[in-house]
Amino acid sequence: MTARVRRIRPDDGQLLRGLRLRALADAPGAFASTFDEEAGRPTGAWDADADARSAGDGSATFVVESTGGIVGLVGAYLNAEERGTVELVSMWVAPDARREGLGTRLVEQVVDWAREGGACRVALWVVRGNRPAIALYERSGFVPTGLAQVPATHPCREELRMVHELGDGARARGRCTSSGPAEVPTARRPSFAPLMAECSGPQARLPSGGMRISARNQLAGRVVRVDHGAVMSTVVIRLDGGQEVVAAITKDSAEGLELAAGDPVLAVIKSTEVMIAKEL
Repeated sequence: MTARVRRIRPDDGQLLRGLRLRALADAPGAFASTFDEEAGRPTGAWDADADARSAGDGSATFVVESTGGIVGLVGAYLNAEERGTVELVSMWVAPDARREGLGTRLVEQVVDWAREGGACRVALWVVRGNRPAIALYERSGFVPTGLAQVPATHPCREELRMVHELGDGARARGRCTSSGPAEVPTARRPSFAPLMAECSGPQARLPSGGMRISARNQLAGRVVRVDHGAVMSTVVIRLDGGQEVVAAITKDSAEGLELAAGDPVLAVIKSTEVMIAKEL
């Protein structure tokens, strides 16, 4: 595939909106915001975003152009709370353009932009279990930090912190200390109380009782809907008490279980992850 990576232009507001909505429709479980939230933003907000991210070293958005149009994007911004750290965000490549090395090129563009701006490192959060994304970042020089968080917008999902240190070149420009990362938080662990309040409920079993599992936090219900992305699937389950639980699982798992609306299932709470059990 013939493609080039370029920075977004000041007049690319509507292009940015279209790409963001395509990404959210394709992988709803991979981003902090929702399709409806982004679709409801006014035109002026997208125009302002494009203008702000088209120049300077505070924030940037890069897109991939191919003969078939724009097929990917990634965002980056300088983290005001972690000195010398650029955050890589909103990474997405269209399904029909994957496995062409475009994700790697987008990541490399962010790393180059960060290095040129004198940053010490590039960091990101990635959903636990999103193996293709984690493998991509590892190939691009990112390593796990051991930190994790549960986003307020997705209380049943855990994200892992990864970082790519940029080395002595950035330190020479004065933003990094010689001894290593500067002012990186020493801990950012998930808050389990809000998580369990959102995701837990009375223990239950599938109606037939034909399944045994070691986990104790088992919530019986029925599938309301399954939204498939390219890598992850979002499963909405209505519990017997009327509450709803939303689980983000891999698309392969959802398809392997042949999940469909109306299926009786168990939402199994294990640490910060919601797994799905179905009687076969």
